[in-house]
Amino acid sequence: MVRYSIEIELDSSNFCEEVIDASNEFPDLLWSSSDGIHVVSCEIESNDVVADVRKISRRLFSSNLPVSPLRWHDDFIGYSEIGRYVGMTSEAIRLLASGQRGAGDFPKPRGFIGIAANRSPFWPWAEVSNWFNINYEIKDEEHFPTSNQIIEINYSIAQLSERYKSKIKAAI
Repeated sequence: MVRYSIEIELDSSNFCEEVIDASNEFPDLLWSSSDGIHVVSCEIESNDVVADVRKISRRLFSSNLPVSPLRWHDDFIGYSEIGRYVGMTSEAIRLLASGQRGAGDFPKPRGFIGIAANRSPFWPWAEVSNWFNINYEIKDEEHFPTSNQIIEINYSIAQLSERYKSKIKAAI
């Protein structure tokens, strides 16, 4: 079994303090809200992380709380944050990302911040953490689902969303 860090982004249209107060029906979940993004997170031991995240999502959809899972929550980071997490300089991370150093298969950036020459790439921390765990044996205490598992998780949440649409409409 692997211990995974799970983060699921929630529909924010119905999120309020009473949701956090009523969340005691889920003592295994940590509820947080920052800058308008609402996330439920937990640590789980799992041999099938996709199935287990689906179970958590189903529990949320079938609860009486006016919240709905939306998707896997990605924490995005840049060169300097990656360097801080893994104990390298941001220049070393830039060289790894560009393929000038290391195995050459660093995850592709998910996007860029800034314009023209001042563009900075950013990555989902889950992908970068998994890459370092495999390639540099820099063992992050957190394990995350792989990119393909996250795609499956998002698909699973979308399927559940369709199934529970009437509950979602009633809560609005």
